[in-house]
Amino acid sequence: MVKRVKKNHDLQDLRNSILGLGEKSFHKSYYPQLQKRIRELQRFRLLLDHSHEYMFIFDVPSGNILDINKPAIALWDIKEQELNNLSMRRIVGEDTWQTMVSFIKETHLNTSDKTFLVDFHPNETDIIYLEMNLTIHQIDGVPNGIILARDITQQITEAKLREELIEQLERKITEMEAFTYTVSHDLKGPLLTIKCFLDILQKDFDNNVLSDVNEHIARMTKAAVKMRQLLDGLLELCKVGNIIGKIEEIDLSELIDTALELLASKLYNHTIKIEIQDGLPAVHGDRERLMDVMLNLIDNAIKAVDNRPDARISIGVKSDMDPPVFFVRDNGIGIEPQYINKIFALFEKFNPHTEGTGIGLAHVKRIIESHHGTIWAESEGIGKGTTIFFTLPEEPDNTEHPPA
Repeated sequence: MVKRVKKNHDLQDLRNSILGLGEKSFHKSYYPQLQKRIRELQRFRLLLDHSHEYMFIFDVPSGNILDINKPAIALWDIKEQELNNLSMRRIVGEDTWQTMVSFIKETHLNTSDKTFLVDFHPNETDIIYLEMNLTIHQIDGVPNGIILARDITQQITEAKLREELIEQLERKITEMEAFTYTVSHDLKGPLLTIKCFLDILQKDFDNNVLSDVNEHIARMTKAAVKMRQLLDGLLELCKVGNIIGKIEEIDLSELIDTALELLASKLYNHTIKIEIQDGLPAVHGDRERLMDVMLNLIDNAIKAVDNRPDARISIGVKSDMDPPVFFVRDNGIGIEPQYINKIFALFEKFNPHTEGTGIGLAHVKRIIESHHGTIWAESEGIGKGTTIFFTLPEEPDNTEHPPA
């Protein structure tokens, strides 16, 4: 194996040395051949050093690198003093190196090739995906490994993004099917009520029986109001994924205090102990939407603890988790564990005696997810209260918010 040439000017020195030796030891007729060979080597080195691929030649028995091109030196930030004592183990990592060793042993050092995928971390945050092709060649009876590596980070990233988009699309289709069924089912109730009492009214008018007219009209009005509430809730729910306002830093303690003031009329006739943890961290998001989140979560908790003498609502954060996990906890009616995942579904109401349309928590879920957060609920069962957990970004998120 020809000893590696470390610097471009060393090639010129080698050329001068060879020509100088040639003047003393060889006939001048060899000069043109030597010069031609040197130019070929120079061109070949230029090709290697200006390639978009990363190239290595290493001694198989020891794993020491014999030659490396400039793009690889730059990517791995290899210092000049390291070049004479550099191993493939450092380049590919221990796990990939052991895989390479196993492959080399399996081939019994015969000419063969294999491709490896290597995750390279140039710093603490970035990752580069490399496809490395290893070929074994015998050079002067010594097995040498030749590696050609190319950056496939863009392909890997695009493939992952494509998979995520397909998964999102499939989930949205499933949600849309459930949404369509639920809407048609729940809107049918008020319509049937109105139709029923219109038929009764028609019969009463035909028979000149007018004593119950006001009662029938009141029931139809109530059904119409219920339908209006459902439609308004649906409209608001549909807006959430499409409209995200200005993202700003929000003092969550201040937001909760404002929400409690807005809910003062509901708290007035109740004796509920409200516990708010001190030192809640700031979050980033759409202030108006996050106000909707706190209003809905606290309002639900108020409904859940209604009429309990020891009613208590706790609002806080688990700061030791990454990201921090916020929670709204009540000691109210609770939910059976098998139904816990349904509470964020559209029109789901687990206490039919409370007011509301069953859209509130579905609305909250969409807001949290549109902020790239997560939300879930926990309860140990009936009478044991419920806790709603959610996460929100601590840092500003300037990415586009797709419809939720």
